[in-house]
Amino acid sequence: METIINTFVPEEVIDDVREYLSFYDDLEIKIAKARQSKWGDLRYFPSEKKYVITINDNLNKYEFLFTMMHEVAHYLTMKKYGNKVKPHGKEWKKEFSNLLFKCVENHELPKDVADAFYAHAISPKASITTDRNLRNVLRKYSHDYNKKVLTLEMIGEGDYFVYHGKIFERLEQRRKLIRCRDVNKNKYYLFQPDVIVKRIPHDVQ
Repeated sequence: METIINTFVPEEVIDDVREYLSFYDDLEIKIAKARQSKWGDLRYFPSEKKYVITINDNLNKYEFLFTMMHEVAHYLTMKKYGNKVKPHGKEWKKEFSNLLFKCVENHELPKDVADAFYAHAISPKASITTDRNLRNVLRKYSHDYNKKVLTLEMIGEGDYFVYHGKIFERLEQRRKLIRCRDVNKNKYYLFQPDVIVKRIPHDVQ
């Protein structure tokens, strides 16, 4: 876990993260290949009496930090309440809020990151996709941020695009989300408007 902390965690919080995680000998953090549906998760392995957090390998350091705190909050909630409470209920929200507030108060994070963490901590969401301001702030710290990017809301209905290696057709907007069709599997999904995509001709399948 030491290598993961040194590689993926922002420098200004490394020492505290290392010390904090050292208290939990039944918790392990692993890196996972990028997943379309989530940035991280927490699993419990009864045979080993161990909790394992997996976090996507394509996140920048502040996205990684945020995701790690989200999942550590699940871990702390599970340790205190087991399966007796909702996964993203008030107990989890309290744990996550505390972690976010402490992170902001105890470290010199970039101001925009600190402000976004603080705002999210007031009312934590089950998924970062529902907090567009936070997503946009964290995205700025990705290595490819200065490149010209195309988001789903910027392409027209009926256009084809690639997302995480799969080809989709952009369909209609449904309130805050955009309905899309997996061209090869003919399945339908709802996407956030600000996901980064690559537009392609219809004949590329």
